[in-house]
Amino acid sequence: MKYYKFFDHDETPYREYDLSGKEYRDLIGLCFRYSDVLSFINCSPDKRIVKLMENDHISRPDYIRTDNSLYGYGYLNDDEIGLRFYRLGSEIMEMMLSETGSIFDWISGRGFNNPEDPVFYRKDGSIFFSSIIHEGEITLSVNDDEDVSSIISNAGWKEVSDFNYHGFCY
Repeated sequence: MKYYKFFDHDETPYREYDLSGKEYRDLIGLCFRYSDVLSFINCSPDKRIVKLMENDHISRPDYIRTDNSLYGYGYLNDDEIGLRFYRLGSEIMEMMLSETGSIFDWISGRGFNNPEDPVFYRKDGSIFFSSIIHEGEITLSVNDDEDVSSIISNAGWKEVSDFNYHGFCY
């Protein structure tokens, strides 16, 4: 497995990056191609987007681990962090592409009131894509048979040696 990180900025020299427009659409397309389930945190029932996704809401699939430390909240349960799961389909994809123009818009803050930190899971429960949006960080965990070359060739992506599910790279 290979791991790729995207950061919304570089310190030396300081530059800002975004995944928007075609790059955002391509990223979401890859996530839907290689994944089966999507989750968000901070899914308050009063959020307009959460209401739009209600038809695709599912209980946590048994094959997806129950450790919320992925979000840095290992001591809280699903309800306390507002964790919700969604079966992927064309309606969810259309909503993700029409409601936001950047992966970094998936946040409740900075002028947005959206669910946060999308995570895409494969059919076996492993994670293909994870994010810590308020930190400006996303990660692709790529199997050998998954082609992400069209995405990682864009500025801001870096291959890293390892990724654990606490959101840190080593």
